[in-house]
Amino acid sequence: MFIAIKQIYLFGDFRLDATNRLLLRQTETVPIPPKVFDLLLVLVERSGGVVEKEELMRSLWPDTIVEENNLTVSMSALRKALGDGKDGLKFIETIPRRGYRFVAPIEKEPPPQLKSSDQIANGAASFAMLPPTESVTLSDTQPLTTNIPIPATIRDRVPEKRWKLWGVFPAVGVMLALITTGLFFWRDKLTTFNKGEIRSLAVLPFKPLLTAGVDDDSLGLGLADALITRLSNTGRIVVRPTSSIVGYSKPDQNLLTAARELEVDALLDGRIQRDGNRIRITVQFLRASNGEAIWGESFDEQFTNILAVQNTISEKVAHALTLKLTEPEQRLLNKRYTENAEAFELYLKGRYFWNQRTPESSNKAIDLLRQAIKLDPNFALAYAGLADCYVALGTPQVMLGGQRDDNFWAEARDAAQKAIELDPMLAEAHASLGAATAATYGGDHNIAHREFETAIQLNPNYTPARVYYAVDLAGENRLEEALQHAAIARRLDPVSAPLNVTYGMLLGRLRRPNESINQLKKALELDPNNIRAHWGLGLAYEQLGRYDEAIAEHQLALKASNGGILALASVGRVHALTGRRVEAEKVLQQMLEKDRNGERHPYYLAALYLALGDKDTAFDVLEKNRGRYSRGLMKIDQFYDSVRNEARYLALVK
Repeated sequence: MFIAIKQIYLFGDFRLDATNRLLLRQTETVPIPPKVFDLLLVLVERSGGVVEKEELMRSLWPDTIVEENNLTVSMSALRKALGDGKDGLKFIETIPRRGYRFVAPIEKEPPPQLKSSDQIANGAASFAMLPPTESVTLSDTQPLTTNIPIPATIRDRVPEKRWKLWGVFPAVGVMLALITTGLFFWRDKLTTFNKGEIRSLAVLPFKPLLTAGVDDDSLGLGLADALITRLSNTGRIVVRPTSSIVGYSKPDQNLLTAARELEVDALLDGRIQRDGNRIRITVQFLRASNGEAIWGESFDEQFTNILAVQNTISEKVAHALTLKLTEPEQRLLNKRYTENAEAFELYLKGRYFWNQRTPESSNKAIDLLRQAIKLDPNFALAYAGLADCYVALGTPQVMLGGQRDDNFWAEARDAAQKAIELDPMLAEAHASLGAATAATYGGDHNIAHREFETAIQLNPNYTPARVYYAVDLAGENRLEEALQHAAIARRLDPVSAPLNVTYGMLLGRLRRPNESINQLKKALELDPNNIRAHWGLGLAYEQLGRYDEAIAEHQLALKASNGGILALASVGRVHALTGRRVEAEKVLQQMLEKDRNGERHPYYLAALYLALGDKDTAFDVLEKNRGRYSRGLMKIDQFYDSVRNEARYLALVK
């Protein structure tokens, strides 16, 4: 028989309760994220010995692809929580190029006095003699919990859920739960090992059974998006983001083909039938390798119960994956972001339109999300969605067209800050706040970095945080670090054309044109109409002096972006570089006309003047428009390679 022994470690003013996952300083709870707690526990259990970095990363992120930066961020958070170094006290020693060692003296608190083996045996025998009507069973839809105290910071952030009591025999009930949970875990774990471990999954858009239309489509994709958020928040499995699964909404979708294209080990597929205020949801969870059904179930409910249904689905998936969730992670999985079903439906529709990634759909999403917030002013996830919409609207140059509008960034910042105020555990909100802070030319990059790192700490698999961080690092001329984050994002979501483009563009920024071309061509295989991929190819061909191919790609980008300024300036530059001055000056006149009409792009106008050999005018434009362009981008952009040693250039980027 297995009996759990409560293990307590004492060091300094701290008391580390390994069983209940609590860290106390004297009598006060010290709030730390789950991964940081895991890091502390590993170091304490190996006290006095060096724990290699690779071993720590395998222990903390066994099923996730992460870089060493994740460990660095976690270690920084742990040292901050312990006050490491304060008053000369030191707990953790860094061993250069190897790992870390816990150096403070540790005592183990003696375990409570156990009953004799005879008492335990008699208790078990008495329980076995209970009549069948008094037997205790585990609920299929509720996780096992005990009366463990929850740190105040987590308790305040995550809505409490009422659990059923065990009844007349609490001690025996807990013992039975431990045994039953162990049996279920090992049965499922052996099955997983035998058939191939599931490390990644995709939640496909739920498809309508009988009816069709925008409402059903938006509800189906919205439900998938909500489940993706829940499952990815655990940080225990790679879940493909919503942007990767939007194209898999056809009712006759071949599931095994989808799994192969998405490069995942398992799929969650669902069907929806809605009739007035009733909804039926049928879900199946499939192994990608052979189409085997791991789990399946149908739910026939009032629509107002859809919040409970998605809770149940996420719990069942977590159980089927044999995820060993900590109590805080379990609470995140079961978390209800709103109790208002109408607000939740509006949120789902808002996410549906946001995922279409057009200015029109983003504005429609904003309207829906604001309606949701009006119904529930404390709906933090809706505020985070609102911030995402404004981030999308604030970056029209991703599509190489549009006019910059800093008002969008201000709106994104306000919405993200409100979301964090309501729920500090939302990775999405921290990532959007970082993007909004970094995007303004006077933005504080230290604050932006802190928000990106917080988002990654909360959810290492949240790809937008990696991408935003990569873009910001690139703007600071930290290209190798940027490439690392972009590489992680690409591995987390290999079928995303935008992520592959970002990675390819960074290779180009590093002046690795051949690698950039190969990567951007892969992106075009995923999305032949991706405008940035064509533009990036043009830039890479320029670096190799293959100007005919460069101008052909820039022309494709120009047409697809409806005359977007980046593509227009690039066409003019290649004309100038190849001696076609007449064509280049025609482009110059078009850009000057845009400038006179209020569409000012001094950065790209100056770049065209440089290509035409007019350095003085180029620098006049830049000096006149200080603060209207990124000095960080200027440091890495090939447009300005020809003037790196010029005194006026050095003064501008200083």
